[in-house]
Amino acid sequence: MKINRKKELGDFLKNKRESLSPESFGIVTKSKRRACGLRREEVAELAGVGISWYTWLEQGRDIQVSYPLLSSILIALKCSYTETKYVLELAGYSSTNASNSLEQSSMYSLRYILDSLEIAPTIVLDSHWNIIAWNKMASYVYDVHNNLQYNNLIELIFLDKNYQILFPNWKDKAQELLAQFRLSFSKEIENEALIYFIASMKERSSFFDECWNEHRVIDESPFSKTILHPLLNELSFDFSSLHYIDESMENLKIFINVPSNDGITEDKLKQISI
Repeated sequence: MKINRKKELGDFLKNKRESLSPESFGIVTKSKRRACGLRREEVAELAGVGISWYTWLEQGRDIQVSYPLLSSILIALKCSYTETKYVLELAGYSSTNASNSLEQSSMYSLRYILDSLEIAPTIVLDSHWNIIAWNKMASYVYDVHNNLQYNNLIELIFLDKNYQILFPNWKDKAQELLAQFRLSFSKEIENEALIYFIASMKERSSFFDECWNEHRVIDESPFSKTILHPLLNELSFDFSSLHYIDESMENLKIFINVPSNDGITEDKLKQISI
């Protein structure tokens, strides 16, 4: 008998959703429910994803599932580390690439920080620049159509055309991010996983190879940036980064995009119902 990975993943999410109490999420139930647990629309809202897309995911349809969106769902469903590894394997993402911080860090505190930044698109990176969490606004701004292909920020800017089109000149952005990444790399220059990642990127992107050989390094100082959103058009942000030490002593990065002080971007984002 052949096992369908997507159906297995969908069945797991459905059972996990039905096992959770709405009250534990602060959801007040005014009438008796026909089914136990959370509703699909409630999970979709908690995770910051579209209800149709989440429904298809549970139904085991053949759709693309990006790592960041899947991570948001796993956090929303309060999955354990073991459950997270299981789902990532089913989805085709090796559990060896999943940050151990999902098991050991105070995810409640991290999620609270993300959710409190309602208007500021914010992502959290591990030391290898894998995206391990993001808030609802970041999900909307960066992946409104749920079609990003990678979970690593360097892979996104160098390889993913759906991410590249967000930036007026993505090559400048790629050079800038890689220069910051190289500073992080210097702290783990003998790490085999990072060495393999860089070699892989060189093979997949000649532009990455060219930029890597320039040996450019910059720090993570604040700067302004513009995003060309497919629905909201031009959005302007002031970018800054913070370091967050989790309980396993891993140094995570929190990348925060604050709407510029002209009020235009903030007004656009406040009108979004997510």
